[in-house]
Amino acid sequence: MHLQRLLKTSVFAGYLMLANGAETARVEDTIERLLASSGSKNVGVFVSITAIIAGLDDEDGNARSVIKRVSSRGYNLSKIAKINDISRAYVSKEISLDEVEQKLNDVEAEKGYSMISKTLASAVACLCFSYMIGQNAVAAVNAFFIGIIVSLIVSALSAKNLSSYLVTIIAGCAISFIAVVFVLLGFNQFDSIDIAIIGSILPYLPGIAMTNAIRDVLCGNYISGICRGLEAIFVTLCLSGGVGVVLGIYMFYLGGGAL
Repeated sequence: MHLQRLLKTSVFAGYLMLANGAETARVEDTIERLLASSGSKNVGVFVSITAIIAGLDDEDGNARSVIKRVSSRGYNLSKIAKINDISRAYVSKEISLDEVEQKLNDVEAEKGYSMISKTLASAVACLCFSYMIGQNAVAAVNAFFIGIIVSLIVSALSAKNLSSYLVTIIAGCAISFIAVVFVLLGFNQFDSIDIAIIGSILPYLPGIAMTNAIRDVLCGNYISGICRGLEAIFVTLCLSGGVGVVLGIYMFYLGGGAL
């Protein structure tokens, strides 16, 4: 009974990590350490970006296994760090399995960052990126306001459970559309619009996904690494495609200048 609880709890911990952006190797390592702490033999764990399979042999030599599907994923590195701490504490015999279950439920129940915090962080990131790229204060201020508007749009669309790729395309369209509107209103010069757009795009690029893809490949998890890499490429294409469509319409059909 204890091993079955430990198995389910370990898979649940791995599920929370994978759902919040952890790389496959880290998830497998965490589950294996939790299961190995029971002294059980023949511990086996397989993790992909959409499923977790874990198994072990009980005291009678019977094989037990649990399969859990991961249907949605996001990024919250704070939750990953907390689950790491919980798993290490259990392996070190500092807390009981009951406490592990309670702490994991608490981590799952956390709401994460507020919309105001995410919007402000996105806007400041856009401002800083734009200034670093072109050292143009006007374009950077434009990017700041673009970051606020696009972040609110993305939050509203994400709350409706739309496809993440569709939301990314809309975000790309919104970034370039708002940048063009600012130029038409006289808030920026067209020769600096690229700086504002690039700075506004950077917070939405799949940096964590690409990093995890490389990490998975280096650790031998080729399926997960390739899948994550393709996901990062698709997100980048959706984002750049959305930007390109609006700029193309503006430049070639509405008489705008060339970048």
